Amino acid sequence: MPHDPGFPLVESGEAGHPWPVWAGEFQTDDESFAAAHDALSPLQRAWIKQALARLFAVHDPGGPLWQCRNALFPPDCESVSMCRPRPWAVVAVGSDFASPGRLLAACLPAIRARVEALAVVRVGRKTSWPPSVLAALELAGMETAFELTPAQAGRFFSETGQRAPGGIVVDFGTAGPVP
Repeated sequence: MPHDPGFPLVESGEAGHPWPVWAGEFQTDDESFAAAHDALSPLQRAWIKQALARLFAVHDPGGPLWQCRNALFPPDCESVSMCRPRPWAVVAVGSDFASPGRLLAACLPAIRARVEALAVVRVGRKTSWPPSVLAALELAGMETAFELTPAQAGRFFSETGQRAPGGIVVDFGTAGPVP
């Protein structure tokens, strides 16, 4: 698809995403996702898959990637509106957050809109990720997750916004104050 001049290109880091390169050190690795997946019983994974299926049934991800609507008004006025996904989205949660269903529900609007770069940032590294939360992300196909201190999270959000304007950070209410 040709580049739409009204739609800013995402300036990528070395790895081809809008996240700051330094944050890769704090990114959750594939082995952690696999271990979290394996830590859950088949029944627990089925519950997560069922929740995903129900969320997708309610929020069908079909439809156009972006739309443009022109409206002409007499005598010589034209209105143009465009609807398209943001270039990136981050869902921020606190270190005590442990609900896979709530996290999937928070991520679903970005998944449904087909946001190209989507990550979850866990602010405050007190303990490791709960296996059910990491497994839910993995089962949803979201394998970009970071564990950052509040200061690192503030820097991450700021640098990502500067690198690729137009994204969004969704604070799920438990991330706490970020400088």
